[in-house]
Order: sequence, then structure tokens, then C-alpha cells
Amino acid sequence: MPWFQPDETKLMQSLDEFAFEYKEDILLRIDTPLKSQPFEDLKAMYKSKYTVYTDITLITENLKLDNFTFVDDKESADILWVSDHYRKFDELTPESHVLFINQFPYEDLYNCKHFMSTLIIAHGGFDVNNIHTRGYSWLPMTFELNYDLKLFTRCFLKRQELGLKNIWILKPVNKARGIDTHVTDDLDKIIRHTESIPKLACLYITDPMLFYRPGIGNVKIDIRYVLLLANSDPLELYIHNMFWLRFSNKPFSLDSFDDYEKHFTVMNYKPESNLKTILSPEFIKLFEEQYPQLKWAPIEDEICVMLKEAFTIFFSSPPMSKVKKCERSKACYATDLMLEWCDETDGRGEPIRVPRPRLLEINFCPDTERACEFDPPFYNDIFSLFFLHKTEGLPFRKI
Repeated sequence: MPWFQPDETKLMQSLDEFAFEYKEDILLRIDTPLKSQPFEDLKAMYKSKYTVYTDITLITENLKLDNFTFVDDKESADILWVSDHYRKFDELTPESHVLFINQFPYEDLYNCKHFMSTLIIAHGGFDVNNIHTRGYSWLPMTFELNYDLKLFTRCFLKRQELGLKNIWILKPVNKARGIDTHVTDDLDKIIRHTESIPKLACLYITDPMLFYRPGIGNVKIDIRYVLLLANSDPLELYIHNMFWLRFSNKPFSLDSFDDYEKHFTVMNYKPESNLKTILSPEFIKLFEEQYPQLKWAPIEDEICVMLKEAFTIFFSSPPMSKVKKCERSKACYATDLMLEWCDETDGRGEPIRVPRPRLLEINFCPDTERACEFDPPFYNDIFSLFFLHKTEGLPFRKI
């Protein structure tokens, strides 16, 4: 076996210091330079017409407003909307020609899964004896195996001893589309995976809310919301009213963990897959038919509470907490989440099952091809919100 039974005393030693040392190390690995805080109140610098530089074809094809003109030179652009990470925030002085950038300083800390989970766990705190939650209940229990292997092993063995479900999903710290992602209940395999690239171990959601697909059965779903971050202080965050669903292609069950079409939902990059597309208005109708005891609106309310709490954590944690004003920064992200059934009690003490949102990740520069296909004004609306200060009539909800 690639591990040995740990010494419980040594394992528990200095765990109070662990979270702080880990967090400091994480912050040192962020290479966004920001020696000063040149972000001031720039409301007077908003204009009715802008020049835009972008390397994203979907924007040049779909941004149709007369208020925005595309240029080929970054130096002559008022707005930079780029897919590469921007590292020159110190150059955005009041004298700079560039007024706005589609990124925030230190956004790596919530766009990378391992950084995000570290911030949430460090902020919420954790008890090494808690084998259900680390940080907040809306974050699936997560360990970064490069750092947390001893703690993870201890948790795994405790859960095994108590006969609890012990299925984990292993994710590379910074890859997407399910690449090199594995589901397993085998501790040997989990530890062996640490020998390849850095991975997270997240407690697998074993009781997800399912969706019935005719001819197939009840399948896993995950939900993607587009997030519009207009300001960090005060926090000004919106979700797009149109959200996106992804479905598995086989009925869900807790077996055959290597069966991608049973346990994963990202199908749009596999040409041979049976991609299921349902727009959110139709999904809400079908969802409420399949679960007549539920309404979607309260679920979305809880999703918004979770997202606001998450971003409040991000921007109250150093180094982001030191950047008080980021009015030059605007950003479009996508957050992926799932719903998990939880056993609770109602006001009368009666047992009930309630779906609760679980945050999976927040994506930098998300793929918006489907958004533009089914909602052609998608970028018109985003640019109107960010740069023309319009909200009325736009498909956004402030959270």
C-alpha cells in the first residue's frame, strides 16, 4: 500500500497553525503585481462612446452597439477585454489611456479551484474532527492532496470506520472540462493520483438532485450561472437571468465510477455524445413539474445568497482586502454548482428533504458560445451594464 497507518498524535500536532501557514503559502504563489493602489473614483471618466480591444471573436461578432468601436491596438483602447491574464494593474494610473480591464487583481484566488477552496476553508475555519464539512456547508468537503494528504487520510479512515459513504472526486487544481478527473472510493488509488499532477479530493455528492430525461431516466445535472462583477468595494455582483444546464447521458447510480456519461455532465466537447440542451425557462417549467413540492425561485434565492457570501469572503481576505477600489475592473465569470438533497426538519420538527446549492468552481473567461447562440444581445447587455451604467430592462439580477 502507498501509505501507512498514521500516528494520531503527530497528525493532530500543530493543526491550528496549519491553516495560517497554508494560506500564507498560497498567497505567496500569486504572481499578480500590485505595488500600489491606483484605483480611484472614476465615475467622471465614464463615457458614452468607447474604443475596445479584444482577442475574443465572440465579442467582435456579437457586440453591436454604436457606443463601442473595435481597435487593433491595445494602446489606443479605452477597454481591454482579453482572454490572457492581465498582470499590469500598476500601469492603470489616472494618466493611462486604458480606462477598463475585464479582470480584477488577484482573481486567481477564486478562479483556481485550490485557491478558492483554501480561502473559503481558512475564512470559515475547520475542525479536524469534523468529517463532513470544511469551511462552509455549501463547499463540498475539499482537501488539496499536496498539503492535506495526512488530514485527508485521517478523514477517509474515520468515515470508513463509521460506515459513511466514502466516495471522492479527484480534480486537477487548474484544468477544466472534466480533464483528468476521477471518481473513486479506493484510498490506494487516491494516493496514487497524487504522484501525477496536483489534485483536489472533494467529497462526492452522492445524493444530487436529478432530472428525468425521457428514454434515459434520472440523470445528474449541474448548473452554470454567468456572473457579472462590476465592483469589489462595495460589492456589486449580478447573475444573468439565463442560466445553463448540463446533463449526464446515463441514469445516476453509485457504481461504475469510470463511466463518464453516468458521473459527468460536460458533453459539449465530445462530438459523439448525446448532448442535451434545455434553456432555463423550459428547465424551470419541467423542474417544477418533476418536483411539484418545489419552486425554482426560492432555490435561486439561496444560490444568490451563497454566491454573495463567497465573494464577500474573497474580497475580505488578503491580499484582495487591501485593494479597496477597483473601479477600472469589470469581469464576467461563470460559476458551476449542483443541488444536493439534505435531510432537515421543518418548523414543526417534521423530517423533510431540502435541495441545497453546492459551489463547485468559478471560471475565468468562460466559454460563451451557447450564450451568444441563444441570446444574441448577450454582450450588448454586459457592456451596457458595465460601461453605460444601464440596468433597466437588462436580464440581470443584482445579488
